[in-house]
Amino acid sequence: MKFTQKISNIIRHLFSDDKINLNSSNMVKVERENKRNFQDFTLVEQILLHSQISSLLSTDIPPIIQTHLSSSQKLLNEIKDIVGSKGHGEYFQASVPRYLHYLAAAMTLKDKSLILDVGSAPGHVGIALHLLGMKVFGINLNEDWRHTYPSLEWVEKLGVIEHNFEQEILPYDDNSFDAVYFTEVLEHIALKDPLEVLSDLRRVLKKDGLLILSTPNVCNISNIYALLNEVNIFWQPEIFYGSLDRHNREYTPKEVYNVVEKSGFRDIQMYGINSYCNWRSGTEDYPYKIIDALGDNHPLLRNTIIVLAKK
Repeated sequence: MKFTQKISNIIRHLFSDDKINLNSSNMVKVERENKRNFQDFTLVEQILLHSQISSLLSTDIPPIIQTHLSSSQKLLNEIKDIVGSKGHGEYFQASVPRYLHYLAAAMTLKDKSLILDVGSAPGHVGIALHLLGMKVFGINLNEDWRHTYPSLEWVEKLGVIEHNFEQEILPYDDNSFDAVYFTEVLEHIALKDPLEVLSDLRRVLKKDGLLILSTPNVCNISNIYALLNEVNIFWQPEIFYGSLDRHNREYTPKEVYNVVEKSGFRDIQMYGINSYCNWRSGTEDYPYKIIDALGDNHPLLRNTIIVLAKK
């Protein structure tokens, strides 16, 4: 991955003579900021050049997904009106980049497909699938998640049930679903081997059924920046005591690919995107500064792993 030319262009810009309108005090501030930026860019360049992160995480969007992204955006505009500004409205806004890809994947399925949405709350994806004419079966760990849906009417429409899939197998027959959504759930698993969880998802899929999975990429530049500044890559310690919304473990791209492959899935496509909510909290401004300067054509600069795989 060659970023040298971009770094050279940045250097020329940072040390150009277009500061004649600044007074001496402001000039000092600008010079300090330029120096910090230059140090950041050169450090990241070296990290990217020497990174051994798996090439399994592509930075190219699969053509079949790219084809449907504009239609996904139109559908999300409808969902936004349903979700509104209450409850998980802010979460919806932060998740839009991910949702676009989830819905694009759904648009590759046949009409009236049967879809299992594991970790359904707060229902945004399920609502979109419902509007696409799919038959959705939502599942959450317990009833505490019901209040996150736009209304209890949507809980009923999406066939939401409560079931602890870390303690028991899914309450569905083999070969039941055309697709399974397992998005932003893998990182929450705490008690069961994720290989067992993924194998059970495969069990309930029909032959050639599609798995749509997403999870944070623990190997992203905001986590690296956090660790360099003695900030843990996980959330505040207090969230690990009694919270339902914690991340228990985040995964590298190679780990994600391996668990999907070992669970028996085939035709695995894995690529990275960026979603605001998957940068390390408190360091999210840093990666955007880097990406604005260097672009995002490197796995370390993509914070979300998306997997498409067939049974």
